[in-house]
Amino acid sequence: TLPESIGNLTGLERLDLKGCFTLQRLSDSLGNLTGLQSLILSGCSTLQRLPDSIENLTSLRTLHLACCSNLEMLPNVGNLTSLRTLHLACCSSLQMVPNVEHLSSLEYLNVSQCSKLQWGAGVVEQLRQQLEESCFIEEGWQE
Repeated sequence: TLPESIGNLTGLERLDLKGCFTLQRLSDSLGNLTGLQSLILSGCSTLQRLPDSIENLTSLRTLHLACCSNLEMLPNVGNLTSLRTLHLACCSSLQMVPNVEHLSSLEYLNVSQCSKLQWGAGVVEQLRQQLEESCFIEEGWQE
């Protein structure tokens, strides 16, 4: 677990914890990092959840969660209005990404090998329209 004091780094723009195999959860104070533009957690295979406060990261442009195999659900991501890249490949336990269709700046979404991922009615079509000119990977999509 990251210490609560991580939230005091309000000027932090990039947090890269890639490959931290023993990281199980992140502090709720992560939501205080309102200047954060890039959050890299790929390969954190024991990460179980992200804090709900992640919805406060309105400057976040990149969120990499590839190979976070114990992650079952993301918190509400609909407020991440600056998010351009969402990389979820190989999140084999991931079942939900609430409000992903509200990510108005999204340009790249990778959900390959997310076989348990379920989408609400109409979400896939809405995302297809939104991302039609972007690199878009459909593998593993289920409606």
